[in-house]
Amino acid sequence: RNSVDDFLFGTQEGYCEHFASAFAVMMRDAGIPTRVVTGYQGGQYNQVGDYWLIRNSDAHAWTEVWLEGRGWVRIDPTASVAPERIREGLAGLIPPPGAFSRWGQPLWDSLDSMRRAWNYLIVDFDAATQRALFQRLGLDPQDWRQVAIALGIGIVLALGLSFALLWRGGRKRISDPLQAAWARFCRRLGGAGLIKQADETASALLERCDALPAADAKAARTLIQRYVSQRYAEAQTTTAQRQSLIGDLRRFRISTRVARRAP
Repeated sequence: RNSVDDFLFGTQEGYCEHFASAFAVMMRDAGIPTRVVTGYQGGQYNQVGDYWLIRNSDAHAWTEVWLEGRGWVRIDPTASVAPERIREGLAGLIPPPGAFSRWGQPLWDSLDSMRRAWNYLIVDFDAATQRALFQRLGLDPQDWRQVAIALGIGIVLALGLSFALLWRGGRKRISDPLQAAWARFCRRLGGAGLIKQADETASALLERCDALPAADAKAARTLIQRYVSQRYAEAQTTTAQRQSLIGDLRRFRISTRVARRAP
């Protein structure tokens, strides 16, 4: 059974290579020279090592057609059925990471950077290059105890850098009084059973305030609406308005505890 025929006239579902192959067949049938190109699209930037990490999941297929006077022109059939796959890559199709994943990203980047450095400096080097590297570092390549100590120091430094980045990020988040007050407000809601999810927006949280007692729900809605207005509105708010909202968020209390409820 021909896979292209099955895709065009049967399932009409598949991956990027199915769309590219089917498009190439149709263009050639119309007399237009066409070729299928494979490569990668997307990737993840490692801020610690200053490089792009390309995985097998980033593999992609597209086509190029020959147009008179223009030469080979790239055309990606996948863009017509899943434009978000082209705009955002595979990462755009994956739900946003939780808080732990976001906090742990610097640590992950550090570990992957160490893995890359080990492969580049040790695994992929021949014996002569390895010895030269150790000698430049003042190490005896025959004394693996020295090598192990040096690697241990490197790991400690990398972990220290990761925790420093985490601490710095936490300081940045908490240094904004409005954000700190908002976080405290959300913790109060969570203690009453209305738990804000890591990837949940303030507007989405607003719609779930019905889980609270009537009086508390009204107060919570008002505060969330004020927060959204000041946080995201184009118009500038005054210092007095900002301080008033910060104070109200900090003073918010739940009068009655409710059952825990997820969105």
